[in-house]
Amino acid sequence: MFVIIDMPIEEKYNAVLDRLSLVETVHIPFIIQHMGKQAADKLKSIYEEGSKPIPEEASFGEKYELAYSNWVLIFAP
Repeated sequence: MFVIIDMPIEEKYNAVLDRLSLVETVHIPFIIQHMGKQAADKLKSIYEEGSKPIPEEASFGEKYELAYSNWVLIFAP
């Protein structure tokens, strides 16, 4: 038998932010290399258009929900 321990919300939020950083560090350079800067700019504009801003003053729960919805927009269309 095993015990499931819920991850703290701050940790969940930071994990989603780490995944979102892949867009700038991996996806965009890949697109630039294989399809050109114009395609990368188009992709970035699509991401930015659909993503929601994360207010500094929001609780970690709210920040997580917004970050997760942005992640879903990008990684699970």
